[in-house]
Amino acid sequence: MTKTTLKMVAALGFAGFAFADTVASTAGTAFTNFPTITGTGSTATFAGYPGSPFWDNSTTDAALGSGSKGNVGFFLQNLGDFTTGTNFLGGAGVYRSDSTTPANAPTSFSFLQGASTVSVTLLFASAGNNFGAFGTTIFLYDTSNPATRQVLWSSGQLWASSGGMVNNSNLGTTSFANSVGGTTNTTVSANNFASWGIGATTCTNSIAGTGCNTFFSNSGLNTGGETAHAHFALFAANAGASTYYAGFEDVLGTSGTEGVGDFNDVIFRITTNAAAAVPEPTTVAFVGLGLVGIGMLRRRLQK
Repeated sequence: MTKTTLKMVAALGFAGFAFADTVASTAGTAFTNFPTITGTGSTATFAGYPGSPFWDNSTTDAALGSGSKGNVGFFLQNLGDFTTGTNFLGGAGVYRSDSTTPANAPTSFSFLQGASTVSVTLLFASAGNNFGAFGTTIFLYDTSNPATRQVLWSSGQLWASSGGMVNNSNLGTTSFANSVGGTTNTTVSANNFASWGIGATTCTNSIAGTGCNTFFSNSGLNTGGETAHAHFALFAANAGASTYYAGFEDVLGTSGTEGVGDFNDVIFRITTNAAAAVPEPTTVAFVGLGLVGIGMLRRRLQK
């Protein structure tokens, strides 16, 4: 078999596979290892708690129990106020951070498209701003044109009629009926976005639709002048993972840091990898005929 033939076979073989989306490299940001976890269950703490790193801040959500361990970090490790759900990160994991000490969420991160679809599962939501006709909306956006978006959950779909807290942390069901009939799971096509980010529109008065702002995983695009704050936290089991966990914070302080952010207003899982495609019989036949033709041509040239 000639070198040209080998190249054609490699190209045809690669065309049958879909790859995962990856976090785009951004100066001054990186995945950082989780700190040491001390203790277990409701008594567990992270090294440096609270406030270092940014996602282990105290929370004012009294409905979660202690009021101090209900942030996204405790949720993903099934600790603190969350001890009957799922340990998504296995007691370890990584999170996206900037280069400050203590770490803040990066003001910009995005994903490079590699998979043909993005599957998103709602894991938890707890915020008054999720309620009503102007409740929080979560979407993906094209970084080259932020106005081009794929909505994940629209207004009202993140609010449960029973207390307002959507909690599917144990994944015991595949969907969660809420006040407007949405579900926790949605799959959107991101194959037209060479690079995409996460965004949310939220209103301080979600009934009247006032005090509304749109926040992006690139904070420089935020409305309302709050471009210094990151409203999204990003986690993964490891730096090379194809599944990510995102936490959204709908309100932050004005200190320039995530001083009051618990990032648990909406927590969801993003799965970007797709299974390898199995070639159809017609594709296999086409490849076979092509190789036969190349072989015959090679013999004619040798003669």
